[in-house]
Amino acid sequence: MFAVRIETVERTAVCRVHGEVDAASAAELREALVALAAYRRVVLDFSGVPFIDSAGLGCLIAGARRIHAAEGDIVLCSARRAVDRLLHTVGMDGVLPIVDSVAEAFEVLREAEEERRSSLVRDLSTT
Repeated sequence: MFAVRIETVERTAVCRVHGEVDAASAAELREALVALAAYRRVVLDFSGVPFIDSAGLGCLIAGARRIHAAEGDIVLCSARRAVDRLLHTVGMDGVLPIVDSVAEAFEVLREAEEERRSSLVRDLSTT
């Protein structure tokens, strides 16, 4: 059974995905990723995902791009070993950070936010 649950923790949308991410479930994940584009900080918790196919990968790419286009940050975490290996093999780590835990995902998001602030301060000081 496939399920997606979104909760907000520390101004961050945490999307917990359970079940196989395949052609049958991609539409549901796609809808969740569209909704997540409203958030500046997104964590995708894949600890409950035992399998992902090309439809799921395409959905992840499109969702990450949508979130980035809305000036948000997204991090995928807690992928099971086989899923993690596939994500790295297909270069998904070039599309979004992939880390081992939700705590690590929060740290990556904090660092991205700090970098964005520093960049803004640098831009303002040069004008």
